Amino acid sequence: MEAAATIPRATKSTIEADWSELVQTEQVQTIKIMIFTVKYDYYRDYPEKIKAYRDKHGITQKQLAALMGVRYPAVSKWERGVTKPSYAYWQRFRGLIEKDFYTGD
Repeated sequence: MEAAATIPRATKSTIEADWSELVQTEQVQTIKIMIFTVKYDYYRDYPEKIKAYRDKHGITQKQLAALMGVRYPAVSKWERGVTKPSYAYWQRFRGLIEKDFYTGD
């Protein structure tokens, strides 16, 4: 019977050291820049996009807020550029826009 190979046990310090080396690599830094760029593109001109969607569908801020699962003052602030929607809410909004695209609305 052969002896089973032993797998070295990872410790917190070895995991932290490996992670520290990984996040410093050029590829990871490039990916971080790409993610930031994509997120920035999602938010570009967000007040105009939200207002245009409402105008196109003839809905109020309250109605859009209900679709998005937020209170209507949030939609008002987004349209005025006072605050930005969180990434999660922006994804929901993009889902509404994409639904329009695929249904032809």
